[in-house]
Amino acid sequence: MNGQVNYIVHATLLLLVAGGTILFFRTLPSSLIASKQEEAWCGTVDQTKNVSLSENASKGKTLFMSKCASCHNLFKHTTGPALSGFEDRGRWADRQNVYEWIKNPATFMKKDPYTRKLREEY
Repeated sequence: MNGQVNYIVHATLLLLVAGGTILFFRTLPSSLIASKQEEAWCGTVDQTKNVSLSENASKGKTLFMSKCASCHNLFKHTTGPALSGFEDRGRWADRQNVYEWIKNPATFMKKDPYTRKLREEY
């Protein structure tokens, strides 16, 4: 009898986890669930197809696609580190540091040990 109860409890928990997982993925925005057909050769996905961008955002996107996308992916490490959650690492919470890095990475690296470590790693 104890084995049957244990089986029922485990089966119920398994069904709850499976159902929760399905619900979780069904509620994700479709832009986060990119199909393989949308991937560029470098593993990046254009997630802004239906978004109107300001002029600055459009310039930023162009800059990223031309200078950064070949090495960086949002969710996985490639030639460079993944960019998701980058503000929690290094000195990136301060936007001024991000701007300095983008404008002149070599100069920024001279004063920042974190970015020198990244360069060695990647």
